[in-house]
Amino acid sequence: MATAAPIAIMGFQLESNSHSPECQPSEFFQLSGDDLLADIASPAPRAPRELTAFMAEAKTLGLTPAPLASATAGASGRIGQDFIDGWMAAAVARLRDLGPVAGVYLCQHGAAISTGSEDPDGDFYALVRAVVGPEVPIVVTLDPHANVSAKMLSNIDAIIAYHTNPHVDQQERGREAAHLMARLVAGQKTEIKLAKLPMIPPSISQVTKGGPLGEHIAYGQSFLDDDEVMAVCTCSGFSLGDNTKAGMSVAVTVVEGAGTKAQTIADTIAQRIWDERNRYDITMTALEDAVAMAKALDDPAQPPLCFADVADNPGSGGRGNTTYILKAFLDAGVSDAILAPFFDAPLALQAASLGVGARFTATFNSAETQEFSQPLTAEVEVLALGGGVQTGRRGMYAGRSFDLGTAAVLRCDGIRIVVTEKRIQFLDPLMLECLGMRMQDTRALIVKSRGHFRAAVDEAFADAQIIEVDVPGLATPMLHRITFTQTPRPIYPLDRDMTWSATEAH
Repeated sequence: MATAAPIAIMGFQLESNSHSPECQPSEFFQLSGDDLLADIASPAPRAPRELTAFMAEAKTLGLTPAPLASATAGASGRIGQDFIDGWMAAAVARLRDLGPVAGVYLCQHGAAISTGSEDPDGDFYALVRAVVGPEVPIVVTLDPHANVSAKMLSNIDAIIAYHTNPHVDQQERGREAAHLMARLVAGQKTEIKLAKLPMIPPSISQVTKGGPLGEHIAYGQSFLDDDEVMAVCTCSGFSLGDNTKAGMSVAVTVVEGAGTKAQTIADTIAQRIWDERNRYDITMTALEDAVAMAKALDDPAQPPLCFADVADNPGSGGRGNTTYILKAFLDAGVSDAILAPFFDAPLALQAASLGVGARFTATFNSAETQEFSQPLTAEVEVLALGGGVQTGRRGMYAGRSFDLGTAAVLRCDGIRIVVTEKRIQFLDPLMLECLGMRMQDTRALIVKSRGHFRAAVDEAFADAQIIEVDVPGLATPMLHRITFTQTPRPIYPLDRDMTWSATEAH
């Protein structure tokens, strides 16, 4: 029989790059009340995957889930304080109106920054705790790029982060959160202990398949048991979120009374990560070398390549419209390439107004002001139009809806460029297929993405065929090129000669 009191479900998700332009409220996809319920029930929801999984699993466990409010945005800059204050106030008002609850599930990202607070996630948890009181369990799921704070942990009862990067296990984590919630609703009390590392690993070192982070997350999961250790949350953090919360973290949720054991586990995992910190060091391919590789693809004996513009990843706050690779490939006469997606709303709309077959002089980034998003003028032909809301079929968007806005394929010499009205990273083959193209039909695919694209392109490109190109951008993983003002120092890899011990950090 379902619980008499409901489990409230809420959350907002934003990853804030401190160097990116301020996040606009229009970037959030917001759902509440009946609209949120309708989305969850739809064949291809846009609400976070872990939220819908939590709700479904909670029902099977005899809980009564009550979705209240969800707001999600792609990575961007800081969000305005007035907007986030207003959203949190409205969400908390819905929580009050719901009446007594048996628990609260918060579906968060964990790396948001607002113009008035470096920890709006922690602020929200505190507001929720103030409404439900100290006895009602609060369970949180996070993206592993969360910058975890003591304030966040002091107001919740359990914390879970995804295990994979690309993030393809949100459903599993949502179900895990539901099972934890069931234990807490049944009366189990918990403690959470934290180990915080002075380390901000570069983004491209955090792919979990074959990388150190995957091993370290798996090591953390080896401490789980059926009695005391309920969850181990290893977060690599968001290196571009310049604030005092920066740094990798290990948070361990245990039953009440096992706090000493939890701290020992957290410290043990953190120390292992620190001792192997050099494994997170990175190398990238210089642009001139990438151009040479692309030109070599004129030889049909060479396998096709995927070139990742990681520094311009919209999923890390990049604008998705730098022209460094595009210009270099055009200048070199690369003959068979696709670039996707290139964010330029005015250009996408202009192409749509001119129609398929139109030839015109296109100015890329005509309305852009960010320093890395330099204009480029070229003669183009409109090959295809489309876009809009699509249902993904692979990787992070499999079975979920995403919105390209108006999209156009522009041919410029030997390169086909997918120009979109919406800023979005390459996460699904449908971003090409909805416009009549396939990954398998090009010699060179250029993607605006940091690492999540790997779960989408593996149909056509093995890991050895992926080239991470070193060009400028707001999301560069070359951390020594970034000015950090709020991140605690010393911190690795910015301060490579520092020493640290997990146990001495307390």
